[in-house]
Amino acid sequence: MSRTVEFTKSSGNKFQAIEEVKMMTVSKKYPVEFTSYNNSLVGNKRLRFSDFNIIPPKKMGGMVCVKDELHLVFILATK
Repeated sequence: MSRTVEFTKSSGNKFQAIEEVKMMTVSKKYPVEFTSYNNSLVGNKRLRFSDFNIIPPKKMGGMVCVKDELHLVFILATK
């Protein structure tokens, strides 16, 4: 789950936001830069499962592993 905590225009078509990301019972806030694109604002952030005390899953005795990195993409619709 994610929610925007703070949102400001920085320059041109760039915006800065503080996004709160919650996974399981842990909540963290991250700065995210947004750019205007096709009537929306788009931003992204790379996080780690370990930031939220989550161990990435392993299947088939460790033959299939999920990396600790998580890439989130935020898309906000504009009018």
